[in-house]
Amino acid sequence: MLDGFVQFLTDFRDSEKDLQFFLEQLPVPLMLCRGWQIVYFNPASTRAIPGVDLPSLIGRSALDFVQSKERRFIEEHLDRFRSGDYYRFNLKVRTDDVILDLSTLSRAVQLGDTNYMIIAFQDLSRLSVREKSLFQLVLDTFPLSGRELYGKMMAALTQNYDLDGAAFIEYGKDAKGEDIVLMLAGTLDGEDLQINYYELKNSMAERLRSQGILIVEKDLHIQEPENHFIQLNQFQAFIGVHLKAGEKDLGLYVVSRKPIYDTAGITFVLNICGVRLVSEYTAQQSRIRAEHQERDSRLIIEQSADPMFVLDSRGHILLANNRAVDLTQYSKSELRDFFDLIGAEHRPFFRSFFQKSYGVLNHSNVVLTRKDMTRVYCDLSGVILSDGRIQLNIRDNTEKMLTEIALKQSEEKYRSIFDNASDAIFLSDWKTGRILDCNQSFTRLVGHSRDVILQGTHFDLILEADRSRFRKIFEYLKRKRSLERHPLKFRITIANDRGHYTPIEIAFTLLNKNEHLLVVGIIRDLTASYQAIEEHRKYLQTLSMLQVVVVELDEDLRVRFINNPIPKFGATVGRNLHGIFFPEVASEDFQWYVQITLEELLETRKTKTIRFPNVSSQTGMDWYEAEFVIVRDRNSHSRIRGLIKDVTFEYIVEKQTYFMSNTDMLTSLPNRNRLEEDLFRAILRADRTGKRLAVGFMDLDRFYDVNDLLGHRLGDLAIALFAEKLRSFREIERTLYRWGGDQFVFILENIDDLTSIRRLLNDIREGVREPLTIEEQSLHVTCTVGVSLYPDDAQTIDGLFGQADRALQFGKRNGRFQFLLAQDVARNSGTADRMSIRNRLSHAINNGLIEPYLQPIFDTQTNRVVGMEALARIPDVEGLPKVGPDVFIPVAEDLGIIEELSEVIVTGAVEFQKHLASVGFDLRLSVNLSRRVLYSDRLIDSFHALLEKTGADPKQICLEITETLAMLDIKNASERLHELKKLGFKIAIDDFGTGYSTLGQLYEIPVDELKIDKLFVRRIHTHEGQRIAEAIVSMARALHLEIVAEGVEDLETVNLLRNMGVRYLQGYLFSSPLNREQFEAQLRGGFNAAV
Repeated sequence: MLDGFVQFLTDFRDSEKDLQFFLEQLPVPLMLCRGWQIVYFNPASTRAIPGVDLPSLIGRSALDFVQSKERRFIEEHLDRFRSGDYYRFNLKVRTDDVILDLSTLSRAVQLGDTNYMIIAFQDLSRLSVREKSLFQLVLDTFPLSGRELYGKMMAALTQNYDLDGAAFIEYGKDAKGEDIVLMLAGTLDGEDLQINYYELKNSMAERLRSQGILIVEKDLHIQEPENHFIQLNQFQAFIGVHLKAGEKDLGLYVVSRKPIYDTAGITFVLNICGVRLVSEYTAQQSRIRAEHQERDSRLIIEQSADPMFVLDSRGHILLANNRAVDLTQYSKSELRDFFDLIGAEHRPFFRSFFQKSYGVLNHSNVVLTRKDMTRVYCDLSGVILSDGRIQLNIRDNTEKMLTEIALKQSEEKYRSIFDNASDAIFLSDWKTGRILDCNQSFTRLVGHSRDVILQGTHFDLILEADRSRFRKIFEYLKRKRSLERHPLKFRITIANDRGHYTPIEIAFTLLNKNEHLLVVGIIRDLTASYQAIEEHRKYLQTLSMLQVVVVELDEDLRVRFINNPIPKFGATVGRNLHGIFFPEVASEDFQWYVQITLEELLETRKTKTIRFPNVSSQTGMDWYEAEFVIVRDRNSHSRIRGLIKDVTFEYIVEKQTYFMSNTDMLTSLPNRNRLEEDLFRAILRADRTGKRLAVGFMDLDRFYDVNDLLGHRLGDLAIALFAEKLRSFREIERTLYRWGGDQFVFILENIDDLTSIRRLLNDIREGVREPLTIEEQSLHVTCTVGVSLYPDDAQTIDGLFGQADRALQFGKRNGRFQFLLAQDVARNSGTADRMSIRNRLSHAINNGLIEPYLQPIFDTQTNRVVGMEALARIPDVEGLPKVGPDVFIPVAEDLGIIEELSEVIVTGAVEFQKHLASVGFDLRLSVNLSRRVLYSDRLIDSFHALLEKTGADPKQICLEITETLAMLDIKNASERLHELKKLGFKIAIDDFGTGYSTLGQLYEIPVDELKIDKLFVRRIHTHEGQRIAEAIVSMARALHLEIVAEGVEDLETVNLLRNMGVRYLQGYLFSSPLNREQFEAQLRGGFNAAV
C-alpha cells in the first residue's frame, strides 16, 4: 500500500520518514493521487470507513468513485485544474453492502513535472476546529520548500489557530563568539518579520532550549531589548518546542495576546510542524553543502592544466574544462557522451569500468576523435568518486605517438618505394663503381638476375662503343666532386642479355652514408615516352578530322592551344579563344564549377570529366562534355590538356530517360526506383545526424472492389486523386512515392520522438475520411499504414520495408483502416503461411470438412435465444496455428472459391435451421454475403434453388452485407438487394457505423435490420461510445429497423444496451460460435442465459 506513497516521497523530498510521519499524524481521512491514480491512504482513512478494503483500491482512479454528473464535469475541465487551487466533489463508496456518500476537499499540487491531488474524504463540517486547522495547514504548506516553506508555515500557524505570532529560530554564535538567536522566519499580526538576531542570554529562547517544551500562560513581562518580536507586545501566552537537526539547535514557538486554552493541542501541532521544519532545514543544509562542494570541484577542474571530464555511470559528460574543449574542438554544449569520442574497440572496457561502485584507472591508452575527425592519442587516468560520478584526466600523447609511427613508416616506406618503384634503381660504390643493391625494375631492365648484377659495376650498363667516353666524363666529375652538388643526368641506349636495345635516361646522385660515399642511380625507360610522342602526333592528326575540341591550358587556366572544329563552341565569348580564361567559355552559372574542377585537377593530378552548358545563339543552350588530364611541358611546367565534345542530344535523352524511369506517370509521384535512391541518402543523413527516420508503407483498403465495380479507368482516377490528397500533408509532400498498384510509401526524417509520427498518422487518418469526388459521385477510400523506424526496427532498406509491411499486414488482418508502428506489433503476430492456408482451405472444401458454426442471438425481453448467425470455420490441424475467417475469407476470394465456400455454409445452416424447427426450436437464421457472392451472376438462381431444395421460409432468413460493401456502389448493391427482397429474404447491414453511410443512403437500400459493430459496443462504457451507440439506435428507430448489437462480453454492456432500447444481443457473454451438435445441446439446456 505504501509503494505509491514512497514513490511520491522520492519525487518530493529525500526525508521520506519525516514526511510520512507528518501525514500519518493527521486525524483527517486522506488519500494521495498521482494525477487521479490512487497511491496512498493514511491510517485515518481506515478508521473512517472500516468496511472498505482500502489496499485493494490502490492503483484505481479516484474518478471511479465520483458521481456520474460530477465525473463528466471533472473530465471536461480536467486540464483547467491549477496547482494550489481547492476543489470539492462527492465520492460514492460501497461498504458492507451500504453505499456511502462522502464529501471531499481536495487540492491540486504540482511537484516537478508530476501532478498530484491531496483529497480529504469525509464530511469536513464534522471535524474539530483543531483537525480542520491542521488539515488546512498541511494543504497550504505541502508542496513548498526552503524559506518559502518556513514563512508559509508561520503564517498558517497564526491564521489557522487564531494566534498573533509565530517564529522559527536557530541557535548560533556571532562573530565575537557570543550566543545569539537567529530568526529564520516569523510572522506578527499577519506581517512577515525581517530576518534578524538577538542575544540568547535571559531570553525566552534560552528557557525554551533548556526545558525542551515551554508553556507560559498569563501576562508575560519579559525584557528582551534586541528582540522586537517580544519587547513591543504584551502577550498573554507563549508555547514553544525545542528541535534538533543533527548537532544544530532549532526552536519553534507561538505567542498570543489572548489566553490559549488548548495548550496540549497547540503543542501537538508544533511537534508535527517541527518534524517537517527540521526535515526541510536538514535538506536545505545538505543542498548548501553539496553546492559548495560542487563549486570547489568545478573550480579545481576548470583550473587544471590537463583536459578533464566528469561523467555519470552511463558515460554522459556532466562537466568538461576548457582544456578538454581545446583538445576535442567541441564546445561544452556539444560534449554530451564520452563514448562518442572514443572508438568502438575501447567502449566495452570503459562501460565495464563505469559500472563499478569504486575504482581507479591508471594510464590507459585510448584514441579520441576530434570534431574535425582527426585522431588524438591520449593517456587517460580516472577515478570513481563517492557519489558515483567518474573523473577522467587526459594527457595528449599525439606528438610522441605520431613521431614513433612516422619513423617506423618512413623505414618501411623507403624499402617499399625502393623495391616497387617503376624506375630502375641501383646503389654503387663511389670509388670502384661496384653495384651494391638494386630493385626488381632494374633486374627486368638489364635482363640479369640480382646475383649476377651485384658482381658487376655501373660501367657495365653502357654499350662498348660509349663506355670509354662515359668513363672519362665520370672520372672528371669525380675529381671535381660535382656529383655532390648536381646530379649527372644523360640519355643513352643500353642492350640487355637478349640483345634488345632500350633508350634510357640515367641520373647519378651522391649519397653520404656513415662517411661512406655511395652513388644512387635512377634509370627511366624512355621507350614508352618515345612511343607516346609518336602516338600523340598521330592522335592530334586524327582529332583534327573529328568533331572534338582539343585544348591545352596553363596553370592560370588560360588557353595556350586550341583546335576548334565546332564553330558554335565559345561563340558567345565574342573573340578569339587563345589566351582567354577558360571557365568563361561555360555559361555564367557554371563558370565557378569549371574553375573549381580544374583547380582541383592541378592539386590531385587525377583525370577529371565534367559537363557544362554554353549559351548558343543558334540552339539556346548546348551541353559539352570535357575530359581533362595533367601533362608537363619540356620545362616541367604543368599543363591541362582536354578533349571537348558536343553532348547536347545525349543530355536531353538522359534527362528524359531519368524522369520517365523515376516517375509514376499516373500520379506524377516519384516511383519505386527513385524511392530506393532517396531512402539510401536519407539513411546516410540519419547516420550523420544521429536522428531517426521513418518509412511508411500505405495500402488502400479493398481497392480491388473499386476496380471491379467502377472499372480500371475510374480506379486509376481514384488513385491519382488519393495521391493528390496525400500531397496536401506538408510533412510528406516532397517524400511521397508510389510503390505500385494501390500502394504508396513516404519517408519522414529528423525524428526526435514518436509524437510527430503519431500526429502525422492521425492527420492522415482524418484526411482520408473525406470522400473522393469522381464524376459527381462520392467514393470513400480508406487505407492501412505500417511504419518502421531506422535504426530501431531495421538497419537496411529491405529490412525497413519488411517491418513496415509486417505492421501493414497486421492492420489489414485486424479490420483495416489501421495506422500502426512496427514496434507496436509483436514480431510473432503473423498467422499461418498464406500458401499453407490455401492448401488447408482447398483440402477442407474438397473433402467436405467445412461446416457452419452458429452463434446465438438473445432477446433481452424474453431472455431467450431467438436467432443464430452462421459463421464459416475450417478445421484445426495439429501442429499448425488456428486460422480465423478474417484470414481465410480473403484467401478464398483470391482463389475464386468464395462462392463455393458460401454455398456450403449457407446450405448447411439452412438445413440445420429446418432440423431445429422440426424439434420445436423456431429460430431466425443470419448469414453473411461477401462482395463476390453479392455481385455473382448466379446470386438469385442459387438462392432460388436453395429455397426449392430445402423448403425453407425466406422470411426466417436474414442476409447480411457489410456497411462498407453497401456504400461502395450503392446503386448496384441496392438493385441486388431488392431482388433478394422479392424472394422474401430479410436484409441486414453488418458492422454498422464503420462505412460512413448517411440517412438518405439507407433509404435507398431495402434494409430490415442494423447490426452495431463490435468496435462501438466494446467502447460503450466511454462517454463517446455511448453517444455513438445512442445515435445509431435513434437512426434505426427513425427508419423502423430492428437492432442487433454484436460483441457483447459483460453484463454491464447488456444493461447499457437494454436501457438504450436495444433488444437483440450477440456475443461471447452468451456463447462462442459452436458447431451444430454443440449448438443444439446448448439450446436444449437453455444456454444458461441470465441477462
